Amino acid sequence: MEHWFDALSRPTTRRTALKGAAVAVLGIGLGLPALRPSTAQAAESEPCFAPCIQASTREWDTAYAGCLQLKRAGTVNFAAAVLGAAPLVILSFLQNVAAVSCGSSAELDWHRASLACRGSECGNGAKYPGGTVPVPPKPKPKCDPIDEIACGDTCCYTFNKCCPDASAPGGYACWAADHTC
Repeated sequence: MEHWFDALSRPTTRRTALKGAAVAVLGIGLGLPALRPSTAQAAESEPCFAPCIQASTREWDTAYAGCLQLKRAGTVNFAAAVLGAAPLVILSFLQNVAAVSCGSSAELDWHRASLACRGSECGNGAKYPGGTVPVPPKPKPKCDPIDEIACGDTCCYTFNKCCPDASAPGGYACWAADHTC
């Protein structure tokens, strides 16, 4: 009985080298997604989560009701085709295909919308109740480009120094040039 080291010492052909490389690439390709870090998700206890899920479910219900109308029309045309109107067979087939496509698109949209409820969009109080309304950034001050420099929410003269200051309204304050920040 030979040891497995003996099999490694035999000369290899290009075919066995390619097979080994293909197996290695396949193994890496299948194992790599397991090493990917998971994404952050919003908690289901957030006040905006339930309204967001309900809104996505209402959208799905509305879209799926339209798909059911297509399916009913296809069924009626199929029944008419069976009773003797042969050209309606193609029309009923196309309507049934459209109904199935519509249903799968509606379900995919619902899945995407419900996954978005776990993200940061759920926290938007303008869209869902209970979320936090994002504070729009303040516009930068319009300073005279020759005599002034922008310093947080205010303008400083060019001979002054702009320093961080927690007690100032914009977080920055104008100081004399000899001041150390």
